[in-house]
Amino acid sequence: MTHSNSSEMFDESLSSKVFDNPHLLEIIVSNLTWNCESNLSTRLINKSFNYLFLRIIRRNHRKMKIEFIGKAERCEKTAKDWIFINYRKIKKSIIPGYFNFLNKVVGVKVEEIITKNLWKPEEMFARNLHDIINSDLIGRNRKYTGVTRRLGRQPPQSLS
Repeated sequence: MTHSNSSEMFDESLSSKVFDNPHLLEIIVSNLTWNCESNLSTRLINKSFNYLFLRIIRRNHRKMKIEFIGKAERCEKTAKDWIFINYRKIKKSIIPGYFNFLNKVVGVKVEEIITKNLWKPEEMFARNLHDIINSDLIGRNRKYTGVTRRLGRQPPQSLS
C-alpha cells in the first residue's frame, strides 16, 4: 500500500467518524442553518448531514411568518422584489420553488402561518402567493382561515 492510498483511507475514516457522530454533526449544522437556503449544497456531503439538515429546516418551518414590509406597491417607485419569510428576506421570484422544496423535499408539516401586510404587494403577486400558500404549504389535508379575505383588500389574519 502506498503512502497516498493509506492517507486517503485515513482521511475517509476520519471524516466518516466526524460526519457519523450525531453530536459533532449537530454542532456543524447549527452553525450553518441561520440561512438554510444559502447552505443547501451542504446537504450533499452525506446522508447523515442531509437528514439532520432537513430535520432542522422542518423544525424551523412548522410555524411560518410571511410578511410584506414597506409601502404598498401601488406604483413602480414603491415596488419591491422580495418579502420576508420567517424574518429572512426572500426574493419573490424564488418563492414558488422555495415552497415546493419545503413541501416535497423537506416534507414540512406547517402548523401555523401568520401573515402580515399581504394586502400591500402588487395584486397579481398577492393572488399568486395566496395560491401557492394554499397548494404547497397547506395542501389538501389542512385547513386555514384568513388569507381568503386578502383579495377583498382587507388585511389578512393569522392562519391556523
